[in-house]
Order: sequence, then structure tokens, then C-alpha cells
Amino acid sequence: MIVERTKEGFVDMEVSRKLDAFLQTVFMKMPSLSFVAHDYTQHLVKCSKYDDKANLIEDSEWVKFINCVKVYNGIEEVGYIRVSDEVYRSNTKETVYQIRSDKHRLNNGRNDTKKTKDAKEALKRCLKVFVTSPEANMVNKCYENISGETSNMMYWSARAANRVLDDSGLEIVEYFRRIKNGEQDVAIPKAISNELDKESVLKDLDTAKLAVSINESLCKKDGLLVGEVNGKLAVADLANNTYRTIESSYDLPEVYQAKFSILKIVDERQPVAHVGVKIHNRSDDNVWYFLMSGDILTTC
Repeated sequence: MIVERTKEGFVDMEVSRKLDAFLQTVFMKMPSLSFVAHDYTQHLVKCSKYDDKANLIEDSEWVKFINCVKVYNGIEEVGYIRVSDEVYRSNTKETVYQIRSDKHRLNNGRNDTKKTKDAKEALKRCLKVFVTSPEANMVNKCYENISGETSNMMYWSARAANRVLDDSGLEIVEYFRRIKNGEQDVAIPKAISNELDKESVLKDLDTAKLAVSINESLCKKDGLLVGEVNGKLAVADLANNTYRTIESSYDLPEVYQAKFSILKIVDERQPVAHVGVKIHNRSDDNVWYFLMSGDILTTC
């Protein structure tokens, strides 16, 4: 069974034999599933080595094995599978299958995780919980995750802008007003000349203004959310409440293709007027793009 090793630390690790065998069984029943390395365990393994005099000796060393994988159904992360050996008070060691569902939650809000020593019971649970969500639920899930990130972006960009307005706010605002009106030889306020560059201040203020505008568009569900998930692009159409998977950005409507290309080359959390913003979503560890609806407007 090929387990994708997306994180650098897993590249050279083998998959534990018990996990590999279980994943083979699960995959035969649900071929739409894919697995990504998530955690590992260590085992003391006997090996043969040569000493300084080239004599072959028996030795042992600690070896890392992947024992837990994230589970995807298509591009949707649906939970994880962990297979490990647990030692009990009687010093007996038994294999335990731990299946967590990201779709089902307990009354306290936590993910629903079940442990069992029975491989057949573990397989039944996988078949039950590792199914895709209804389309509308997927759109809402994407929206909730990204709206939280854009709200956070708006807050911190406002903090950055406000740091120059604490003591000399009116003086700075008046300075920029006179500059925009074309006045010459306007004295630079001390708050700018001593602490901050004029362009830096303008950039912080513009970023804060754009962040508010883009967050408002997202709240109105006026655009698309496009995520780079598991090697493909997930597209959540917020206005029409539809969710689909595409192979490349060329499958997007033309106006969104251009916006996607622009956001690919800008920094994360850097809002772009009439385009959108690129966000690293911490809840699923993927990069998402909010593409605003409408044409791209340019100023000369």
C-alpha cells in the first residue's frame, strides 16, 4: 500500500506491517480513499553490523515506522487510522485499531474516536464514517474555516495600521491629506520621520482597508473558495452552494483563472483589490484562495 509522505520527516520511513495490511483491506472496500502519513512509532530492531576490526556482530537499533495516516475520500479529509501495539498490566501486548472521524462529533464537540482490538470492527467503522459529506455541508465547512482566517487577517492588519495612530493620529492623517491635495514642502510628522517610513505607513493603511473589503465580500459569499487539497483543486462556489473537484485552474471560469494566477504569486494574507486573498488554513493545513466575483479593475 502506498502511503503518501507529504512531510519531510516521513520520506524515508517504512509503513508498519500491521497498518499496511489493514489499509490494504480498507482500500479494497473503498478504493476512493487515499492515505497520508501522519505519525510514527519506534521499534527496537535486531541488525548485523561490522565493528572496527571488520568483525560481523549482532546488534539492535531503534527504527521509526509510520503507524498513523490521515484518510482522504477524494479531496476531503475524513479522519485518521492508527494501528499500534499496547501493553497491558498483565504484560500482554495487543494490536489496537484507532479510528477517528472528522465528520462525527461527540456532545462535547470533540472528534468521535473509537478504539478496538477487533480488525473486523475497525473495518466496519471505516466503512461507516469515511464517506464524503453532502455538497452543501462541504461548502459551509470551507466557508467557516476561511472566514475565521480572514477575520483574523483583518484584525491584525488593523492593529498594524493603528500602531502609527496612537499618539500622532490627527497629525499623520492631516499630513497625508495635504500630500494627496498636491501641496508642496509639507513637514513630515515626527511619528513617521523618526519611527516609520512614509511608504510603510501607507501600505499598512491600504492593507487594513483591503482586508476589511475582502472580508465583507466573503461574508456576503460573493465569490469562490479554491483550495489546493491532496494534489487537486477543490472549488466551493459560495453563491450557488456547490462543491466540486478540478484538475487545474484552467477548469475555472476565465475571470477566476486570472485572479487565481495573481494570488499564486503574492504572499499569504496579502489582500489584493478586486481579486481576493491567499490563506493558509490551519484547520486542514492546506492553502486556500478566496476569489472575489466581478472583473479585475485596474487603475492607471
